[in-house]
Amino acid sequence: MLLAVADVRGVHAAAMRFEHAVSRLGPPGRRVSAASAVLGNWGLGGFQNDDDHLGANDPIVIDGSIIDRQPPGTESILERAVRARGDFALLAADADGVVLACGGAGGYRPLYLHAFDGGLVASTSLDLLTRIIPEAPAIDPDGLAGFAAATSPLVRDAASLVTLFRGVVRVPMYEAWHVSPSGRTLRRATFVPLRDGGSVGGREPVDALRDALTAAVARALRGHERAGLLVSGGVDSSALLAVGHDVLRREARRRALDAFAWSYETYYGDDRPYLQSLTAHVGIDPVRVTASDAGRFVGKTFIQDRMPLCGPGSNFLAATAERARALGVTVLLSGSGGDEVVDGDPGLLSQLVRAGHPVRALAAALRLRGPCMGGPSWRFRRYIVRPLLREMVPRPVRRWRLRDHLRRRYPWAGTRLRRYFADLASSASQPEPQLEWTAAERFEHLARLPGIRKFCVNRSQEESLMGCVRREPYFDEDFLRVVAALPPLALMQGNFRRGLLRNAMRGLVPENVRTRETKSMMEPALAAAVAAAGGFQVLHSLSNVNALADWGIVEPRPFREAFEELARAPDRGAWILIWPVLAAEAFMRHEQGRP
Repeated sequence: MLLAVADVRGVHAAAMRFEHAVSRLGPPGRRVSAASAVLGNWGLGGFQNDDDHLGANDPIVIDGSIIDRQPPGTESILERAVRARGDFALLAADADGVVLACGGAGGYRPLYLHAFDGGLVASTSLDLLTRIIPEAPAIDPDGLAGFAAATSPLVRDAASLVTLFRGVVRVPMYEAWHVSPSGRTLRRATFVPLRDGGSVGGREPVDALRDALTAAVARALRGHERAGLLVSGGVDSSALLAVGHDVLRREARRRALDAFAWSYETYYGDDRPYLQSLTAHVGIDPVRVTASDAGRFVGKTFIQDRMPLCGPGSNFLAATAERARALGVTVLLSGSGGDEVVDGDPGLLSQLVRAGHPVRALAAALRLRGPCMGGPSWRFRRYIVRPLLREMVPRPVRRWRLRDHLRRRYPWAGTRLRRYFADLASSASQPEPQLEWTAAERFEHLARLPGIRKFCVNRSQEESLMGCVRREPYFDEDFLRVVAALPPLALMQGNFRRGLLRNAMRGLVPENVRTRETKSMMEPALAAAVAAAGGFQVLHSLSNVNALADWGIVEPRPFREAFEELARAPDRGAWILIWPVLAAEAFMRHEQGRP
């Protein structure tokens, strides 16, 4: 966690507030005074500097950064921050204030800022910031409504400054700020478009993708002697494990990559046979985390970094963290992002029809293979007919349909949450991909994917829970640049979802894993974890949602009915809808001092 404090009254006044943080949290790993600011770092690795001295022009970044460090000159720290690349967060000081910046796409992590009378506090941790600012911040009920629906405004809009607390703003993705102690802010864009058509150097797509993924994994592992990887036996995580061990085998020095597997039984797409084939092929024995392990954390992970942690898999993540810390793991990777980045978009086949190639489009749709696919008629309707019809629907009708869908999906929504959904439906959404897009347009679309924003915004929470850095190679910005440069239909090479990735992994993963057409269901694992914790009774008090009801976010009776329905059939229940409400309720009760 990084912290910066600045005060118009000078270093001494800022230092007093900084010492207030020290008294609450203990001494930071490193600190430096510069101009009118005091900066420091708590946990998550050390400063990446060439020497031990930190001067006024030295950037302070957390572990794993790739900061462009040029000799001090006429160029300002802000200008250097605009050009910086990689997975980093930066708080730097000059004579006029503080510079805030962080990496783009998968390198982004939130930076929070609060300006008070005559000074400011900035941090990578919302919890750290809110604990030391002069007055306790008020919760924004509309922001909390977004968390209760697992569609936080932090995730909804890449340019949003909104946070869960009034008076606290977030530096948006792809921006660098210079903030004076008086609160005056200079904002600079840091997004670098894809240029020159995104050439892959004349290489075949399969070679370009394999090389890009290898480089992304190498970057994710850089600076860590012991890394961990969440692996399931699915194509995405299996590819990372194989590539990661291949990267480490080529190194002269020894580093470790531990595999962590969530082991559970499911009625469809059981991972365990595939995981066994994979680990035998790679020659490792994974660390298996069971539902019983996760059960010990049920009800204990709802709040992280002073925000609701909405993911129902957080219990398994906490159990994994316990095992990872015992091994000394300092960075954790996973295969998240494969669905969004390398799966391919079958809806693009409908655009072949508009381009005058209906036979080619129909043949590709009917032959397409992959997880969770219906029969030929289902694929024809899903990937050809529906996209064509959707293009004919006027935008106002689309918005009305989205509002109606959200109303039916969340029958327990209170007046405030319904208003939030209305605003969500009316806001501008990301455009749907087009077959005729340029590589630059495809890159911008990928770099701003909602899935990337969700991971990035949640990063501080997961890192707080895990006690180590989190990275997702499929969201690596340079990897996205290569994927954007590939013909979009090439991702479904051989009429296979993730076809190009599967071909790139030929020989690196077992054939049954490479050609797998099933996908594991997480619901049985979540049900088993709650059962191991003592059953739904341990969550019973939260299901009354009294705190959220007070603010008109959730209607208690309909939600209680939905909760009881989940308790009756947890193996196939709506965990993704129910769990965020429980997390938001737990957060509010904690903030209000309620039991």
